[in-house]
Amino acid sequence: MNLVCLDCQLFSWGVLGRASKGQEDKIPRAQFLIKHLDETRAAIVIPTPVVTELLMGADPSERANILHVLEERFYVREFDQMAAIHSADVWNKKRKDGVEARIRQHAIEVIPGEGNGWMRSTLKVDIMILGCAIAANVSAFYTNDNNLKKWADGFLPVRGLPEIPEQSPMLLNFPNVLQPPSAQSPDAAQP
Repeated sequence: MNLVCLDCQLFSWGVLGRASKGQEDKIPRAQFLIKHLDETRAAIVIPTPVVTELLMGADPSERANILHVLEERFYVREFDQMAAIHSADVWNKKRKDGVEARIRQHAIEVIPGEGNGWMRSTLKVDIMILGCAIAANVSAFYTNDNNLKKWADGFLPVRGLPEIPEQSPMLLNFPNVLQPPSAQSPDAAQP
């Protein structure tokens, strides 16, 4: 089975249909990617740290529906002991190579006064996501996050969000996670 993993942004864009201002163009591209992965019979892994990030950004009244869609549609990968070991390997190697210091310094420059604490928390979650992906033995990790690409480099094949070919029809069948499961399309693709 071909397993792939997507980071939180791609799930937010492709499944929830949500984007920050200026990133709205990523929604159809992420949906196209997920549809393409379905068509090629790739199984999509969603690490539990990604589930956490998605739920943190959702209204509490939406959480049950989001969890239902994620559990029915994707392979949820727990952050377990193997994921912890892989996360520690990534952290130790990238810290030794100076990647962690460069990313942290950039955050301090971009977010003066707050960058260091914010970045440390972000780095830990990103590394936990990578640990889950490595433990799941995925063949590719999809992200548009340049820092996450740096962390994953050397551990997983990293791919960005593809452009939609002009000739490709956008026939997507994603359930609206804000509707109760009974109101969602009964023929939504299953992993």
